[in-house]
Amino acid sequence: MTFREAIRDLYPTLRDMKKRGFTTREIAGKLDEYGVYIELSTLSKYMHDMEQEMSQKSKASPTRRVKKPASQTASSANAHAPATPNESE
Repeated sequence: MTFREAIRDLYPTLRDMKKRGFTTREIAGKLDEYGVYIELSTLSKYMHDMEQEMSQKSKASPTRRVKKPASQTASSANAHAPATPNESE
């Protein structure tokens, strides 16, 4: 496994650490404690690359629209709509 692959696998955890206030230097130190020595600049680049990759994936996946059941008609869809005043009143 390459360092890039390891960072990709750990990215959700590393991203959460950043959100909790850890610096990239502190994250590199934690990785070093677990026997994964990586240069600070390399970790920064890989983290940036993963952020870009995740951003592109979220843009690439279209949002899905929820379809109403065929049994729901226009009249039943408006059953809970607020009443509108009659023009003749």
